Amino acid sequence: MSQTTSQKRYTPAAITFIVAQVVLISTVVALPLIRSAKLQRETRLPEFHNAPREIRPTYNDPRVVTDDQLAMVLHKLRPQLRQEKPKINYVDHALRFWGADAEFKDQQCLSGQEMRQMLLDHRSFSSFWGDDAKSLVYSHPDEDRIAVRTQAGNATASH
Repeated sequence: MSQTTSQKRYTPAAITFIVAQVVLISTVVALPLIRSAKLQRETRLPEFHNAPREIRPTYNDPRVVTDDQLAMVLHKLRPQLRQEKPKINYVDHALRFWGADAEFKDQQCLSGQEMRQMLLDHRSFSSFWGDDAKSLVYSHPDEDRIAVRTQAGNATASH
């Protein structure tokens, strides 16, 4: 009796080839999708914090640094910026380091509030830089936003 229907039987090599092709095509399709999702996650803006995070010490080991050594370094880092035309990047970084609540006994040092006022209030800024100084913070002419004058001399922010 002859068979009227012919059935194709795949050899193990053919099955292996077909499975390999399915895996390869799936990989080629999936990788760009995974990469695209990863890029979207990476370009998300960081969480906004109105106040800087406070970093507390995790240990107190005088073999690393003694209290006297730490006091000496902090003394050198005081914001002795009460002078005519202090560099704005010094004020900016001192404010970041010491915080807005910082107060100092040394009359040559600006308090945290004074540093913040210098950066945000043009009247305070001009009391150090003069009335002819361009404002550090200004309304951007092309966009509806506030901008900071950067990298245009000592009376501007460094970044």
